[in-house]
Amino acid sequence: EEECWSGKSSVAVFDVRKDTTILASLADNISRLQKLAQSGEMETTLVLLPETSRVSSLNAWSSKPQSLR
Repeated sequence: EEECWSGKSSVAVFDVRKDTTILASLADNISRLQKLAQSGEMETTLVLLPETSRVSSLNAWSSKPQSLR
C-alpha cells in the first residue's frame, strides 16, 4: 500500500463558468493523458461535477503539496 502513495500528487480545480476554454483544452489533451497513463508515466483521474445551486467554496482545496496517506 505504501508504494501507491509514494511520489508527488497534484490536484487541479477549474471552473468552466469562469474560463470556457478549459473544456477545449481538456479535449485537445485527452489523448496525451491516455498515452501517459498507458505508458505508466502518469496516473490521471478526471472528476467532472455539475454546477450546483448550493453555496460552496474552493477553500477545501489546496494547491500546496501534501503527503497522502
